Amino acid sequence: WEIFDPGDERLVIVQGHIAESKRLPTKEQLQSIARKQGKPIPYSAVATVFKDFRLHLVNAGLNGKVAALDVYGVEYIGNMRAWSEKNERWTLDVWTEDHLRYSFNSDKQPIIEVSDEFAAWLKPAS
Repeated sequence: WEIFDPGDERLVIVQGHIAESKRLPTKEQLQSIARKQGKPIPYSAVATVFKDFRLHLVNAGLNGKVAALDVYGVEYIGNMRAWSEKNERWTLDVWTEDHLRYSFNSDKQPIIEVSDEFAAWLKPAS
């Protein structure tokens, strides 16, 4: 497997959802999605499944093109060169084509959406 383990049923659920919706669900949405598919994820495990998937997803986007919005809604497009998260406090380093570095910080998880191409790549094998 490339990044996501196709044998991990719980990760495949998240992977399939993002491939369809192009957006990372919340932990609560993930539980609901899994329940609807007849594969419930217990409350005690959902945070671990979510964080594990999110880690792989964001790492897969490293050095790739991203769009980040500042607090005023201004969009910056560039390559995400680094990221960190600790206790839901996020930092993304984005470098634009004109070689400027922008550090985006948030005290909550940013909305994570993927492009059509990324979603197609992410779609689990049938």
